[in-house]
Amino acid sequence: MQRIFSCAFTSALISAAVLPCAAQDQSETNFRKVVSALSGKWSIRETSDHGETTGEEVWQGGTGGTPLTEEFRATTASGDKSTDYAAVWWDGKAKKVRGIWCADFNDQGCTPFEVIWRGSDIEMAGEYEGKGKPTAWKEVFHVTSPTSFTQILYMGTLGGELKKVSTIVAERKP
Repeated sequence: MQRIFSCAFTSALISAAVLPCAAQDQSETNFRKVVSALSGKWSIRETSDHGETTGEEVWQGGTGGTPLTEEFRATTASGDKSTDYAAVWWDGKAKKVRGIWCADFNDQGCTPFEVIWRGSDIEMAGEYEGKGKPTAWKEVFHVTSPTSFTQILYMGTLGGELKKVSTIVAERKP
């Protein structure tokens, strides 16, 4: 009986040591999937209640893919221009994919967000203040092929329901 307990205890210790590594490897692998899926130049068409916006997203990684940076440039149907920037990286200490997003309408300039890979979707979610009003947001990138994705933006009040506000259809540029 003592031998069975000893084997079970040893087995539990080995599992405890191996499983966190497996989870870390999976999260880090998911970061590599994000880099692979988004890297490149993308022609975008965004539709929302405000009309149609066209432009481009450029996603590029540094050495080893870190950080993965995004530059978003677009023009509305009325000619208004908008830009924003983001960087995404693997945080080995926290065992998470993290990001930072910057825009001129963000009162803080830049705010953090988290990234999760779910199946063929990449989810990015965070919060920011614009004109003193706190806002929660989530973007879901549905990777439809190596050359296209659909990006849906949801926004709402902190702790409240997020509502779909726009959809971007992206095609990889050659």
